[in-house]
This record gives sequence, structure tokens and C-alpha cells, in this order.
Amino acid sequence: MFDSPDNMRLSRQYFSVLQLLRIADLWIDENVAEWERFKRTMIDRIKETKREYQDNYKPLQSFDEQVDKVNQLLHMQAKQLKERIARKTEDVKSLRDGLFNATSLREAMKGMALNRAIYVFTAVTIVYTPLGFMTVSENTWMQHHFFPPILYRYHI
Repeated sequence: MFDSPDNMRLSRQYFSVLQLLRIADLWIDENVAEWERFKRTMIDRIKETKREYQDNYKPLQSFDEQVDKVNQLLHMQAKQLKERIARKTEDVKSLRDGLFNATSLREAMKGMALNRAIYVFTAVTIVYTPLGFMTVSENTWMQHHFFPPILYRYHI
């Protein structure tokens, strides 16, 4: 299928890009999960600190608000990046499929040319094989009927 170096190079390139996009998607998921673990740890520590100060410590309330803003921003950015990666993945897959279709079409065309050559060979064989058979048969028949056996006995 990949008879030319360009097609093979493009196929490897598409495969590499798809792998990189998949890895980037996984990295985003890992970062969001790591943020969630960090947030839970920080919230637990803040709750402990609030208990110590009887919920009157203002910087901790401000910190909660900032964590919520960062959380919203992170999830929004992660969602946008994942959507963009999904679109790019689909674009690369469609390009890869186009390459496969083009090479399949070229292979089909080569197959058709080979079929035509075999058709010509078959037609020539159908015409000339009986003629050759008839020539050999007629020659053999003529040898047995028109020439005495004594003339060709010693040629063998």
C-alpha cells in the first residue's frame, strides 16, 4: 500500500501527530487531577485553620474565593484545550484517511492495469495455442501418412 517513500513518511508523520495529541490530552487530564488533589488538601488545611480561628480569619475567606476562581479558570482552559485537541485529532485522522484512500485508489488502478495485461495475454493464448496444437498435430499426422516409417526411424 505504501509503495512510495512520501506516503510512508506522511503516514509516520500522521501517526506521530496523533500520538502527540493523545499524550497532550492525557497530560491535561493529569494536571486537572493533580489540581483537584491539591485543592482538596488545601481546603482540608484551611478548614483546620478556620476552626482554630473560629471562622473569623478574613484572609482565609479571600483564599477560598481565589481557589474557586483558579478552579473555574483551570477547568475552562482545560475544556477548551481538550476540545481543540479533539478537533485537531479529527483533522489529522481525516488527512490520514485521505492518504489511505488515495493510495488505495492508486493500488486499484495498478490492479486494473495488471488485469488488462492478463486479459491481453489470455486472448493471445486462446488464439495461438490451438493454432500451435493444430500445426503439431497436422505435422505428426502428415509424417505418419505421407512418409514411410523407414525415413524417420533413425532420427530419434
